[in-house]
Amino acid sequence: MTNPNPQELNSLLLVKKLIEGDAVNVTQITDPILQDIAQRIAERRNGKTALTVFDSEIAKLPKKQGKAIRVGVLTARPKINDWQDRLNESLDAIPDHRVQAQLRASLIKQLQEQADPNADRFFPPIKLIDSVDTFTKQFPDPVWAVPGIIPIGITGLGGRPKIGKSWLMMQIAQSVATGGIVLGQKVERGRVLYLALEDSERRLQKRQKFQRWEDVSRESIKFILADTFRDQIGYLDAGGTAKLLNHIEKEKYRLVIIDTLSRAFKGDFNDNNEMTRAMSPLQERLNALEIACIIVHHHAKPKGMNPDPVDDLMGGSAIAGVIDNVIGLYKEQGKAGAKLSFRGRDVEEQKLQLSFDKTLYCWQNEGDADEFKVTEERQKILDFLTEQGEAQVKSIAEACDMNKGSAHYRLGEMEKAGKVTKRKSGQNVFYDLADRPQRPQLT
Repeated sequence: MTNPNPQELNSLLLVKKLIEGDAVNVTQITDPILQDIAQRIAERRNGKTALTVFDSEIAKLPKKQGKAIRVGVLTARPKINDWQDRLNESLDAIPDHRVQAQLRASLIKQLQEQADPNADRFFPPIKLIDSVDTFTKQFPDPVWAVPGIIPIGITGLGGRPKIGKSWLMMQIAQSVATGGIVLGQKVERGRVLYLALEDSERRLQKRQKFQRWEDVSRESIKFILADTFRDQIGYLDAGGTAKLLNHIEKEKYRLVIIDTLSRAFKGDFNDNNEMTRAMSPLQERLNALEIACIIVHHHAKPKGMNPDPVDDLMGGSAIAGVIDNVIGLYKEQGKAGAKLSFRGRDVEEQKLQLSFDKTLYCWQNEGDADEFKVTEERQKILDFLTEQGEAQVKSIAEACDMNKGSAHYRLGEMEKAGKVTKRKSGQNVFYDLADRPQRPQLT
């Protein structure tokens, strides 16, 4: 096999020098394919492109030139590998693992797009956890902003407009800031960040005065209003998540409230990919920092007879997929009180009966909603029978605002408990108080 002619040899040597880091006049390279290789190397050095794949270019050359490239030029590739090793060491030295992972992912993606065989050099070792270690590990007690109600991570609070969601958020914020009691739970004191994106300072002040915030100290609660959020943070799906997380981590808040999601998110709530891209970094980082976040959102119009805190959220499945827990606030029109329904990874599924205290302008926990309903319905029946005397199921149901089936079931429970008696008269059945004095028999 013949050796390369002087011009070809000179071109090969110039490419070799370029790979090794020397300054080279690319116009002196006469071979067009070698010129293309040299240009790519120069662009890579200037940061315009990813690493060059040499083997695919070598295949385009005549056999003798390809051999010369492999012998003369590719001997310089260990220098590139040295550079890769140094870059790997630099990445390992970055203390912020999020930044390290993002840089690695970006570099690997570029290398894979160029089909570079060295892409896998930048993959960090996969961290494996042995099942025995997880089984035997002793974990500290879970962290709660409000024990049993608001854990760390993201909790979504949903409800129809104007039913008291913001009053509840202000109440929780005050309790965390002062180390007080909320919904019957004593909470640990900590700083609060409240993104009041639907309120003005005047409205916030009005609620603060109604709820008697005199004991809230300076620096314990910070508000961000809509104009500041738009100008200095930005929508969560348009780069705002990183800025918000940076502020949260820097200021070491215990609780973050975003009121509401519709004012913090610009895109489509029903788009799973869009929600995941925007919310996953927030959810993951808050869990890592052991910070609780409540995101207030709206319920869609009721879909059925049985409320569901997940399904009732606008964009339900897309939002529920990227938050840890969901709470639904439900209030029947024209009736006092409300129900708080829980569903999530870290909270027990439960329903609380709430009543609104118009003296302190806050919600009070009356206990388990189902038990409260039973007690309330039983009391209505007892009150009706006390006043009206013996009555049939239909009359009792109408007077107590119950359907006939529920009234019949509740009367059966009360009969077994010895609270009421049942008397049959032909085809009719009558109920009365068990402890009512018997009427004297006429003789």
